Amino acid sequence: MTKHGERGQAILLVAVSLLSILAIAALAVDVVTLYVARNEAQRSADAAALAGAKMFVLSGFTSGQLGPPDSSSVQTQVCENSGGVSRAAANQQASFTAQQNTIAGQIGIVTAVSCNFITPENPQITVTVQRTNLPTFFAKIWRSTGSSVSATATAEAFNASGSSGPPIAVSSIKPWLLPNCDPDADKNSDCNTHIFIGANNALNPAANLFGMTKILSPRVTNSSKQVAGFYDVIDLQASQACPTASAPPAGSCTNVESSPYQRTIACAGISLLHCGDTVFIAKNAGRDPFLSDTLQGVQCLIHAPAGGAITKCTPGASQDQDCFEQPIAGLPVVIDGGLSNTNPALRGISNISRSDSVVTMPVYEYTFQHAPCSQGPCSATVIGFAQFGIVSIDNFAIMKGYFLNAAGCGASGNGGIAGGGINPIPVRLIHP
Repeated sequence: MTKHGERGQAILLVAVSLLSILAIAALAVDVVTLYVARNEAQRSADAAALAGAKMFVLSGFTSGQLGPPDSSSVQTQVCENSGGVSRAAANQQASFTAQQNTIAGQIGIVTAVSCNFITPENPQITVTVQRTNLPTFFAKIWRSTGSSVSATATAEAFNASGSSGPPIAVSSIKPWLLPNCDPDADKNSDCNTHIFIGANNALNPAANLFGMTKILSPRVTNSSKQVAGFYDVIDLQASQACPTASAPPAGSCTNVESSPYQRTIACAGISLLHCGDTVFIAKNAGRDPFLSDTLQGVQCLIHAPAGGAITKCTPGASQDQDCFEQPIAGLPVVIDGGLSNTNPALRGISNISRSDSVVTMPVYEYTFQHAPCSQGPCSATVIGFAQFGIVSIDNFAIMKGYFLNAAGCGASGNGGIAGGGINPIPVRLIHP
């Protein structure tokens, strides 16, 4: 063979090699496209399942406000097995959330929703999200019209204590004790509207609490039988010193380190309270030094300016304190992150899920004739917990804010929790 012929053969080999290299490159692009799309589909399915599970709580299903959770007619109101389209609350929320996420540049669709009510206290929802006609290169050689990816996720509204498990325990609580009474109830008689009712300490469906503005005042003397709208100071172990990251730039935390009571307010608590626990009430909670310590501790906690507190929230304004927007009837309270939120990622962001201004307090049972310390020892038994969003506090330690959540302790004060329309039952992914 001549050198000229060999040269032509080399060109042919190079051409064949180039075709192979291009095919491998196209295949690699297709594989990466499918891999990325698969991950995006999984994220979309995870978000959709969590959103659906959250509706178990927000709809009132987990608290029995829609009816008995083990009733099939009640279950189908909140979630039903379907191929995608459904009027059930969890299905609609899952589909809406899936549409907020793109898969390879386009919106995926919910192709299947299934519900699991084997344990009504822990309802589950499984969501499948799919994206079809993915753009490919190598597949077109085989006249493929496009590939598809799908992902499935399961989430549940997780009642950690269940219906017969150990007592619910709450950490990082604040040293204040609330009576089992709507703060707006008659202060000069026995409470006419309770937070929890019945032997199981279930939420009172007649109480107009959640999302409503409430005022909490310190009880001036322990002998006072007035309890509605008042709080007592309880003896809790002092919190550890505040982490540097949690101290706001304002001067409202100057004296916190010198007072164990202030630290328990302003910092993450180290006490753990269980349902059925006995708490001891401090005397003269409505007088100094508790008044001034409560004021300074709360100002530090909510990142309020030193010497005062924000009394009017302006969403979107530049302020250190987190902002509670006036809720629309039937919808949850919206919180906007202030410039001193301890999580930098939440500063200046609307509709955040974590705020130092949201506090948890234990709740006790009482009667008007036998309020704590009016007769007998200054102690009380925990029958539930309430969450309160603090907007402001004045020089008399009177706090104004939103009643956000509540959870009762169940029968005997130590059973499973009986939550509400927006109760603190968490949702979690259990698959994948």
